[in-house]
Amino acid sequence: MRNRILKISILLLVILSPLLYGQRWSIPDAKFLFILASLACLGLAFFLALFLPWKNARLRKASRILRWVCLLAVLALVVSFAIVQGLIWRFVAHTREPEPNAPCLLVLGAGLYGEAPSYILRNRLLTALEYMRAHPQSVAVLSGGQGPNERVSEAFAMRRWLVSNGIAQERLYMEDRSTSTAENIVFSLPIIQELGYEQAVIVTNDFHLLRASMLAKHYGLQAQLLAAPTPKIFVVPPSYIREYFAMVRVWWLLHVHPQGLLKNA
Repeated sequence: MRNRILKISILLLVILSPLLYGQRWSIPDAKFLFILASLACLGLAFFLALFLPWKNARLRKASRILRWVCLLAVLALVVSFAIVQGLIWRFVAHTREPEPNAPCLLVLGAGLYGEAPSYILRNRLLTALEYMRAHPQSVAVLSGGQGPNERVSEAFAMRRWLVSNGIAQERLYMEDRSTSTAENIVFSLPIIQELGYEQAVIVTNDFHLLRASMLAKHYGLQAQLLAAPTPKIFVVPPSYIREYFAMVRVWWLLHVHPQGLLKNA
């Protein structure tokens, strides 16, 4: 009976995994959560398979070892996740407001619903809008290319949204090639310099501040930071979970393979 339950559970998890993965575009802001859930199903199916009664003695011994390896890996993941989240929240808590009358914003792109800003991007735009209304002399560089399932570039969608909310188009400059945070910085830096500014105020969500700051420093952009709130989707915002993996990847690339930053960070 126990073996039958195990086999049925494994089969259901294997079937559920591609179904969850196929839903990743249903809620763009939660795309990573669907991908993670899909991978979790496969991982759990593999873990349960280690409890099956293998007839071969070597396979039984190997499955016992792998069970402990899996448990230790999960423990390491939980501990490292807590450490990274602690660093992110500590950085957010110690981030100062931009200096008064900072003239140039750099608004980092996020996902679109077709042509409309996602919840995450809309919060960034609302923060930029509030700042630009309070500082009429300021300009903004809008950075973001066109991703999968997006009908226009993120920069174009951001400019249209800000113009529709009363910001003059002459105050907005588009960078519409970037597909990662590193590219946001690298491709926007020449535009900022051509405008005659030596630094910019990066506008992004609070969970993203630390990574954006690390990459700005790496590529030589003098940056202040302006935090936008993160929308609460489900119980735990998927962005915080995704940011853990992004931070680990950026740390690895910065220290081991910095030339791979542009496309992978």
